[in-house]
Amino acid sequence: MPARAAAQADLVVRPDVILLGFALKETDTDPQKALAAAQAATEEVTQRLQMATQELADARKDVKDGSRGARFDELRPAVKDAEPHRAKLVARWVTRARAFADAAETEAAQLHLIECTPPGEIEQKVISLEEIGLSLAVSCRVDALRTGK
Repeated sequence: MPARAAAQADLVVRPDVILLGFALKETDTDPQKALAAAQAATEEVTQRLQMATQELADARKDVKDGSRGARFDELRPAVKDAEPHRAKLVARWVTRARAFADAAETEAAQLHLIECTPPGEIEQKVISLEEIGLSLAVSCRVDALRTGK
């Protein structure tokens, strides 16, 4: 069984992309030369990745003075486009909000949503290589319905 991190998420889905971070360092007193060298190194790494050969290990080229180098970060699973899950995330939030209101209200004080801020971006949290937790922050004010006397 794959390792699974503890994560709070509103919806757990399978990732559809694996991201690999790449950092390149190229320094030179002439910025144009440094830029050209960085572009050439990036093209070289891209070609090597596309070929998927063992030459990838050769992509790291360190110069003793530290002016040149390449680094690959850990693989990170993700959902390329989380927006299609927004409706389901909002529906789950509404269900939780209604359940809270039902549990907290009394006959004398019925709870209602007073104002809500628009939901922001969908947050992604890696649970494992096979699971991504999606969450949508929704902020609303709940108050008792005021009846005039």
